[in-house]
Amino acid sequence: MVLQYIFLKMITTLIIAIFYPNYELIIQDLTKEDYIVYRYIDIGVYWITTISSYIAYYYITLFYKCLQKTLRPFKPDLKFTTFNITLFFIYWQKVWLVVF
Repeated sequence: MVLQYIFLKMITTLIIAIFYPNYELIIQDLTKEDYIVYRYIDIGVYWITTISSYIAYYYITLFYKCLQKTLRPFKPDLKFTTFNITLFFIYWQKVWLVVF
C-alpha cells in the first residue's frame, strides 16, 4: 500500500500528459467545454492522488510503528524520514511548480 502512491502518481501524470499535452500553449484555442472537461479531469486526478497519499502515509507510519523495536539495530529512522520526505515532495510538486 505504501508504494501504490508512487505508481499511481506516475500513471496519473502520464494520463494528464497524454490527454492534455502543452495545455498552457494551446489554451487560447480551447473552447469553454474543453476547459471544463480539463478541469474535471484535473480535479479527479487531484483527489485520487490526495487519497492515495493519505493511505501511503498511514501505512508507512503503521509499518514503522510495528517494526520499530525489531529494526532498531539497523537504525531505520533516516530511511523512514527519507521516504516520508519523498512522499511529501511528490505530493506537493504541482503546487510548487505553479508557485515557481
